[in-house]
Amino acid sequence: MSLNIPFILLFAISLLGAVLYAYRQAGNRPVVIETVVVLALAILLAAQVLRYIAADLEDPSDLQLMQDILSFLGAAIAVTSIGYLLFKSQGRDRIVEDLMSTRAELADRRTKSETFRRTLRRFVSIAEEEREDFDEVVLEIAADALKVDRASIWIGAPQSRQVECVASFDRVRGGDGVGMILGEDDFPAYFEGLSGDHVLAVSNCWDDVRTKDFRQGYLPATGVTALCDVELDLQDGGRGIICFETVGTERVWVPEDISFIHAVGDLLLLVYARQKIERATRELHERDARFRDFSRAASDFFWECDAELKYTFLSDRDSPISTDGGVIGLAIQDSPGFDPNNEGCRTRLDRMKAREPFRDLAVRGWKHDGSETIVAVSGIPIFGEDGTFAGYRGTGRDILEKYREETVQRAIQATVSGGIGEAFLADAVNALVEFGNKTAWIARVSRSDASMVEILAGANSSGPMEKFSYSVNGAPCADVLRGQMVVHPSGVANLFPHDTFLQECGIESYGGVPLRDEKGRVIGMLVVMMDRPVRDPELLRSLLSVFSVRAAAELNRIRAEEERTELQRQLLHSQRLETMGALAGGIAHDFNNVLTPILGYSEMLMEDFEPGTQPHEDAEAIFRGAQRAKRMVKQILAFSRRSDTDASVPFNIDTLIRGSVKFMSASIPASIEMSVDIAPDIPMLVGDPGKFDQVLMNLITNAYHAIGDREGRIDIQARKTHISDDFARINPPLNAGNAIRIDVSDTGCGIAPDVLGKIFEPYFTTKGSGRGTGFGLSTCRGIVDAMHGTILVDSEIGRGSTFSVLIPTDSGLHTEAVQPAPESIPAVAEAKRYSVVYVDDEVENNVMAIRLLERAGHTVRSFEDPERALAYLEGKPGDVDILITDDSMPKLQGWELAAQYRKLVPDGPVVVVSGGSDTAIQARYTEIDAAKFVQKPFVVSELIDRMNEAAEGREKA
Repeated sequence: MSLNIPFILLFAISLLGAVLYAYRQAGNRPVVIETVVVLALAILLAAQVLRYIAADLEDPSDLQLMQDILSFLGAAIAVTSIGYLLFKSQGRDRIVEDLMSTRAELADRRTKSETFRRTLRRFVSIAEEEREDFDEVVLEIAADALKVDRASIWIGAPQSRQVECVASFDRVRGGDGVGMILGEDDFPAYFEGLSGDHVLAVSNCWDDVRTKDFRQGYLPATGVTALCDVELDLQDGGRGIICFETVGTERVWVPEDISFIHAVGDLLLLVYARQKIERATRELHERDARFRDFSRAASDFFWECDAELKYTFLSDRDSPISTDGGVIGLAIQDSPGFDPNNEGCRTRLDRMKAREPFRDLAVRGWKHDGSETIVAVSGIPIFGEDGTFAGYRGTGRDILEKYREETVQRAIQATVSGGIGEAFLADAVNALVEFGNKTAWIARVSRSDASMVEILAGANSSGPMEKFSYSVNGAPCADVLRGQMVVHPSGVANLFPHDTFLQECGIESYGGVPLRDEKGRVIGMLVVMMDRPVRDPELLRSLLSVFSVRAAAELNRIRAEEERTELQRQLLHSQRLETMGALAGGIAHDFNNVLTPILGYSEMLMEDFEPGTQPHEDAEAIFRGAQRAKRMVKQILAFSRRSDTDASVPFNIDTLIRGSVKFMSASIPASIEMSVDIAPDIPMLVGDPGKFDQVLMNLITNAYHAIGDREGRIDIQARKTHISDDFARINPPLNAGNAIRIDVSDTGCGIAPDVLGKIFEPYFTTKGSGRGTGFGLSTCRGIVDAMHGTILVDSEIGRGSTFSVLIPTDSGLHTEAVQPAPESIPAVAEAKRYSVVYVDDEVENNVMAIRLLERAGHTVRSFEDPERALAYLEGKPGDVDILITDDSMPKLQGWELAAQYRKLVPDGPVVVVSGGSDTAIQARYTEIDAAKFVQKPFVVSELIDRMNEAAEGREKA
């Protein structure tokens, strides 16, 4: 009793307190429920009382039964009351909602698990289909099952700190992320979070610290909000990651999701491993099949030995190693056919014992029919992965027929494997002589004369021959140059009685084969001659054919090298000329500015003084000197290619040459004899006759200086010729076709070889002080180049020189003739009087021009600053009749000033003066079509003529 009463009281008080507190929280009045609770307490108390009474009775079974009934009834009423109170306090709807939510969640998880199981079973069936896009299909289906937007799998090599995307699916953008790289150095927080549990499940990537590295680039670019990445273990020790992501919505990842992702990743890895094994197996089968096919189709047979040098493999074809193929398991030295006395067999065994490779060792062997043969055997040692010697693998080939022709083949091989270029040619002709020929040579067709061949390499029974030229006219070589192989087994000297070489050397038989270039053109020949009849003409033809292939290749190599060297020399020469031309052009431009006032003032002085007086003669001398200087500057501009070299007319070369010789005869000593030989049918040339006359005068003068005070000859010849394609190719700007060749030859001192390459360079001269400027030949080269021609030189110390000028007659150049510069002061035609604005940044030129023009009756306003001149023109455009401007000025170029003036006065006349040539500057004024040109230095008549032309053009417009 003492134990139960306190417990009953405590339980009753607690229960009553809980009921009252709950009801008060619910805002209900505790009237009925208090009665129910008190009733329950009374029943429980009555039950305890009955228990106490029953304890004193001898048969308390009935009372105990009653007590148990009351206890159960009280407890039931109390529990029901408490449940009702709790239901009223929390609200009926909330409890129902929680119960339904829990039920729905359990149902959803059961559905998801079932979906995942079906999806995995589907993956297995897809894997059995062996599809190429298996991984992409799996990722898409898995993404559908997980209801996510993106899925991908990433693979990294062992020991690598990065992974690469190998397959991906993107429902939103549809892009392909394959090839993307994730590195631990770039995303440390991500990889650290993944390495813990090998799972990274993030509901919101923007808030999770583990994905903070993605916030700058990856998340904004893809729109990813939640991700679940699972790390996978690769069999090779590498790293794999499978990733599923949602776009725009958060996602809570449950254990079923993670287990499913794990299963998908493992399945993909298994498929990858199976595919890798299948590929390796397939490649192995293909290699085996390829090797078997090669061994069946090859002319060689294949063999293999183990580390004890015993045969382990011999290909299936008819191997000449043994009679029955029973060498498998036999050592090399024990196999049939091994002959210790045979050098090839001994060398092979020694090499194999030394574990050294060998190639094409000739050893004895027997075919299956028992006949003996010669086999060329090659082999290499093989080693295991640990470096231990594993044996040999090699090939073999039957070379009996080749071996029988060993003598011939060795001779040919010696020449084929010899040197290159002329070294090979020398070896080839020596080999042909050793083969039994008395004489052999290799020649090329002369570039300048197609009827001549130049012997590049020759040999006879006495040794090498000196190089020489040989005319094919009346010789069997003429038939060779026509493109056919020629063999005369006997009586060749009788067939060609006019060939002195055949007669003098007692040649009886002859063989020749043409050598061709890559286009099939004959460029040379290979010739052999004997003093006895040929025993086997077919064998000779075979030898000529064999040697001609390599000889033609080497001759082409020599020609190509010569052409390359010549073109390189011409390029360097052209670059030097271009550099010197630019310098010369600049100097000429400045010098023209200096000459302009000299010429102008001397002209004014000549007008001021009476003719015949000393001052007039002095002024005239200054004028003539300035004119000579002007012509020199014009030559410099021609050299620099800044002058007008396009003005051309047809002219008679006969008349021009004879006139030049007649003029030069007066200044050449009588000790030098001059002769002229001009072909009667020589055509006319197209060009500037004055400039071409300058070329002839320079060449004749140089010939005279080369002879000096000694007796000698100068011969001038002119004849028609034809330029071949080969010759034109290495002598630009020549074109193939008809041409005129003019030779100026002398018997002077000649030119040293080290000087020949420099004679056309400007400023270069071998003459003493006062006898040469260094511009003669360079100017000649510029004039001839402008006519699409070239100048060749052939010189030898002590024998003289020949300068050959080649000018095409098919160039088609037809333009206006060049007008010579005036030697004296032309008369100034009567002209109108103009208001002139003269602009030149040279002060002396301005002052001189003002005086010249004012003396001629014109009104002149001059400016040194073109910007000030433009301001004046803008202020008074109607007061100006003609604008005369220098071309090259600071601040504002002449063509810019002219263009601005034309905007003010659209038909305003413009005259341009320049130290450069008209052709060089006209392009700048073509758009405004405004200018007449006067080249500095000028005389007043030239300037006034251009002014009148410009003004007349305005009036006509």
